[in-house]
Amino acid sequence: MPLNLELAEVVGRLIGLRRFPIEGIAGEAPTEAVLRGDRLSGDRLYELADEASGAPIAPGSHPFLLSYSARYLDDPEATGGRAWVQVRWPDGRDCAATDPSWIAEASRIAGRPVTLRSRPKEGIGAAVRILSVPSRRRLEKVYGGELEEIRFRENMLIDLPETEAFEEDGWVGRRLRIGEALLEVTGQATDCVLASLAIPSGERDASLLAAMIKMRNGKIGLEARVVSGSRIRAADPILLLD
Repeated sequence: MPLNLELAEVVGRLIGLRRFPIEGIAGEAPTEAVLRGDRLSGDRLYELADEASGAPIAPGSHPFLLSYSARYLDDPEATGGRAWVQVRWPDGRDCAATDPSWIAEASRIAGRPVTLRSRPKEGIGAAVRILSVPSRRRLEKVYGGELEEIRFRENMLIDLPETEAFEEDGWVGRRLRIGEALLEVTGQATDCVLASLAIPSGERDASLLAAMIKMRNGKIGLEARVVSGSRIRAADPILLLD
């Protein structure tokens, strides 16, 4: 379908990017990124898995993972999306993602052997996750205070100054122009926010989880697929099409 930019509406701007080299632990916040294929280049390429069963180790059941973070030391776009990943320990130490010491420590805390592996494509899930500032503020209001950054798992944080919380749910089926990229909103997201954890302690936060279920049936944010284009940058305007 050809674009008609004359009918496009500027609804806000992109104010933050997040990329998670290893699913289940904290990631990084680049100022720009490339959309390659169906997602941010380098996003969620690896995961920890139970060595015996092969099941992914998720932060919902293993909140200690959230005290670790991963970042690229090279541009993943320049290296086919699989540049050298560095892991930061809770005490500030850094090591290569392939270093057996942090995997051994993760195994010790999990109580069983875990392994680092490339994520199977069928398990990657939503291509791009988007969260708006108004929706995030509404969530914090319900929660009764500021929520930790690490709790949010969106790829894009967008500021919509003229939009009410969750108003962007009406974008499903429409397209967005952000920087050089064109995206189609495919539905509401179910994994933009870690609802049931108090970070960094890992204690269960039942009040927030109950509030989210009551408000939104657990659906916070949007899922989108990449239609075309490549590079996006923080501060890019967002045009709503169709």
